[in-house]
Amino acid sequence: QRFVQAVAGGATGEEELRAAVQANCRGYEVEYDPGRHGANIVALVARAEREGFGAGTDSAAVWAQRLLGELQQRARVSWGPWDYASAGEAYLALDDKDNVADCFGHYWNMSNADGFALAGTERQLKEIWGITPEAFTFRWKISPYPARLSTAS
Repeated sequence: QRFVQAVAGGATGEEELRAAVQANCRGYEVEYDPGRHGANIVALVARAEREGFGAGTDSAAVWAQRLLGELQQRARVSWGPWDYASAGEAYLALDDKDNVADCFGHYWNMSNADGFALAGTERQLKEIWGITPEAFTFRWKISPYPARLSTAS
């Protein structure tokens, strides 16, 4: 969030972005929540790469593969909403259109994906990935957010 605020204030946000990457790397290392921290690292490192900043860690593609390896240790039938969202972000970094559509399609249609989760994903897609709903629909041929997001609390 500090990165987003810094950029909104006219700064490059390079230091804030690097700090966010390092904080999420620490969370990932202690396995507090590999999916959440892994998805954040993938998104932040991908953003750093687009901005031309050194993130101080492996590439977004390496992190995406690492995250997918963690997630795929369990059968997809046991995945929850955050697992699908995390995998969707990993596939974004790998530019794997079919799996992006599949994972986000599952995520947005899961009955236990609550408003908090959906809004957080929407915010990350917009603010970190820089993906508008229109661009998402055009590139991946699926609706970027479920219709219920606008009414979710």
